[in-house]
Amino acid sequence: MGILRELATERRVYLPPRLLVGRSSQADLRLPGGWVSSEHASIWWDGRAWRVRDLGSRNGTLLEGQQIKGGEGAVLVFGQQLAFGQVEEAWMVDDDAPPVPMAVDQATGATRLSDDGVLGLPDDDDPRVTVYAEDERWWLQRDGGAPEPVRDRSIAVLDEAVWILRLPEPSRPTDRAAEPPRAADLRLRLGIGLDQETIQADVLHGDERIGLDPRSHHEVLHLLARQQLADAALPAPERGWIDPEVLAGQAGIKRSVLNVYVQRLRKQFQSCGVVGDVIQRRPSHALRLAPMAVEIGPLRDAEAR
Repeated sequence: MGILRELATERRVYLPPRLLVGRSSQADLRLPGGWVSSEHASIWWDGRAWRVRDLGSRNGTLLEGQQIKGGEGAVLVFGQQLAFGQVEEAWMVDDDAPPVPMAVDQATGATRLSDDGVLGLPDDDDPRVTVYAEDERWWLQRDGGAPEPVRDRSIAVLDEAVWILRLPEPSRPTDRAAEPPRAADLRLRLGIGLDQETIQADVLHGDERIGLDPRSHHEVLHLLARQQLADAALPAPERGWIDPEVLAGQAGIKRSVLNVYVQRLRKQFQSCGVVGDVIQRRPSHALRLAPMAVEIGPLRDAEAR
């Protein structure tokens, strides 16, 4: 994700999708120096790169010592130095990767980041609020509640903490083929290690094999797959459903953590180009793995390596 580092203090600032720099109390990055204008500059992600634009400040914005001019601004890349009004007060571009979902505590300035597109608040150990992208929108779900739409700069209140959500445009699933696979087109093969904790998950679509990187949430995938196999004699619409409290108990995790794991599973399948909801939910909150062919067996030596 985008990061600016203040050279004089080594302070690091994580870049949200759009950031206002200035002396104003409304600025995302507040700089108190008298050489900084109230609304000095804007930094934003344009879908391909970070850009910076001067907002008609009194002393200008400098990139590599040169004044930035023009309404389109200038592209920021790793290693460049950026200064707002005074070249001696420079910042370094420490990272120029795309923005990630984040939340900022309004009172303390503490920042929570997500590296997989799913954000748990107040933290991953006690995620009473889950923020995730689905159907090209962002959603916020409180533990046990229905999802509600949110967007960049929406507010999430937890106890006495007020979190400001900073959310980039939701990414679309990567097309892996002319016709992306749907859940019903897939076979899911799970290899279980002797310790019953190591799980290798492979998605098979025709002759294509997509190995899913091992993750802690694969235990939930394993339990959902077993429930589907256990219900094989039931009619298809009733097959595989399980109460989330029961599922969380079987996995040995909190219900709130289960919400995060479910969204991470959805995200992982989306990243493979799979379209549609792989983990389905009823209005009653019961969950199931979308109908697909499932194989569960011992982890082979080659898979373990």
